[in-house]
Parts: sequence; C-alpha cells; structure tokens
Amino acid sequence: MEGQLLWEVLDKHWYLSNGACKVYKVASTFAITSSNYMLVAIAIDRHEAVVRPLNPFISAKNLVLAAWAVSLLPSLPNLFIFLSDFMHLQKLMWEIRTVKIVAINLLTSTNPP
Repeated sequence: MEGQLLWEVLDKHWYLSNGACKVYKVASTFAITSSNYMLVAIAIDRHEAVVRPLNPFISAKNLVLAAWAVSLLPSLPNLFIFLSDFMHLQKLMWEIRTVKIVAINLLTSTNPP
C-alpha cells in the first residue's frame, strides 16, 4: 500500500533504475498473491487437522513452500512486462539545469531587471 501511495505522490513517474522497477513490480504482485495462497494453505492444514488428526498427509512447512511457489507464477511475468522510462528523468534534469543557469545569470548580472 505504501508503494502505491508513493507512486501516486510522485505523479506516476518512476525515478529508479529499470531493475528496481522490475523487482518492485514482482515483489508487489508476490505480496498480494502470497497472502491469498497462504490463506488457502492454512485452510488445507486445518482441514487435514480435523479430518486426519493423527495422520497428516503434508507438513505445514511444505504447505508454506507450495504457497510461495504458486505465488511466484503470476509474479514472474512482471520481469518481462514492466520497463522504466528514463525520458521523464532526463527532462526533469534538463529543467533543473536550465533553472540553475537562469538563476546564476540573474544573480551575476550587473543590470537590475
């Protein structure tokens, strides 16, 4: 949620590298899907605890690992889908440089405006 808030505050511009963009998108999708699959894993674990109390067919550790593995399936395509666009960053840097040059010229000029 904090990532989406930051995205909205920065006016939907990504200021980090392309790799950071990909990692962020994979991590955000993984966080959403893993919580859902973790609930499914908990439900399966509780079902087995009630149905077969003395003979569990799968351990809780394996259920968690399976939930994480299944969560990676919808997350990994984000590595190939999302790309960072550096054109807006270059434009921003050019505008900052232009403002600095104008400010220096105004401050060093001998004739008042």
